[in-house]
Amino acid sequence: MASCSNSSSGKKETCPAFPDEKHDLASLSAAASAHWLQKCKGSLIAVHCTCEDARKFRLRLGSLCPESRPSEDFLETAFQVFAQERDECHACKFGIKRTRDKCSCKDSFNFLMALVPPYDHPVFPTNDDILGAELDWMYEAERCLYCNEHGGLEEQRLQYKQKRESQYRPVGCWVYTNGQKTRIVMNDYNPFKRTKDEDADENDEDDEDIECSDEEETETERDYFSFGFL
Repeated sequence: MASCSNSSSGKKETCPAFPDEKHDLASLSAAASAHWLQKCKGSLIAVHCTCEDARKFRLRLGSLCPESRPSEDFLETAFQVFAQERDECHACKFGIKRTRDKCSCKDSFNFLMALVPPYDHPVFPTNDDILGAELDWMYEAERCLYCNEHGGLEEQRLQYKQKRESQYRPVGCWVYTNGQKTRIVMNDYNPFKRTKDEDADENDEDDEDIECSDEEETETERDYFSFGFL
């Protein structure tokens, strides 16, 4: 807001944005709005997120082991609390546009499916990353006007369930096994399969070793024991 200052003559100077005549609240609001449009519009500001605590609480519930996880009703209640907090959060709802002509939850669904194994690219998210993406997708899917009217939400849920329950690991994909980064490859090596030619070659080498004369063995042993002592 514009600041007012006193002149050297002792007279109070009027602010250009807010004249010193008395106005009602509507006039002052209009003047403040005009001043904001002139001075502040287009500048960068930091908007604090007010739904982060509810989000972290719901994620902690999902990270618990199955034995200590609460009931589905409790999880649903915690999700609805998070959804309400996020609806009122000015930081998270920035830039979101929902219309009945276009799906608004497709991007969050595609991001979630990219994090769920099996992977076709080297991405190794943590369990919290997957739970967070799932939470965001659930929120966006419930608020999507297009999917709620065209039934796209049920189709997305089916695709997500099928991928989570799939055990298929295509060749060349990356997986996480025992905490190690692992890639699925075709196993062409069979240690129990040996060709006849390989067996024949090994038998010939054994015969050559057996045909060695006693004199050659004696000389070889003599050279070995004499090496380094002469």
